[in-house]
Amino acid sequence: GLLYWVKPTSFEVESKEFTALQKGRWLLGAGFDINTTRFKNTNPNYSYTAHDTENEGSVNIQIGKFVKDRTRVGVYLGYSTRKDIDTYNNGQKNENYSTNYNIGLYSRKYLVPARLTPYFGFQLNYSRTENKQVISNSGSHSSQSNNYSLGPSLGLAYIINNHFLVETQLADFYLS
Repeated sequence: GLLYWVKPTSFEVESKEFTALQKGRWLLGAGFDINTTRFKNTNPNYSYTAHDTENEGSVNIQIGKFVKDRTRVGVYLGYSTRKDIDTYNNGQKNENYSTNYNIGLYSRKYLVPARLTPYFGFQLNYSRTENKQVISNSGSHSSQSNNYSLGPSLGLAYIINNHFLVETQLADFYLS
């Protein structure tokens, strides 16, 4: 996501040295994602899904502080929702809805003080998922689940200037 530091060091012209990863700096980050998938089968002899529509969306926010140079700790909150509607040639319709809430603690260690730097991270997560399934002519079913997980991650960060940083997570591994 794109991150913006809440506490700028000054309002003067910035020096050539990047101070974005220095101890004491705060940051605020946010992200979002929207996905839509549609499928339509026009073959009347096809016995599976004739129409399939999936919609997904998510938002998250994070706040963190550099506790040492190139070492950040923080907390994040996330919300996501998913809707999947399948319609079959026999007229049956299945609807699946899910909502997910996340909260977690994280740490990141930026490996080099350069504009493009890899990082190693560690996360502790809690998520709550609520599911609802509606099947035509059969009623509905609801379920809820709680999940705790922890694990490492690897990524890349690109320092745009002393106030902006873009990160991408390349790999993660979680134990639940």
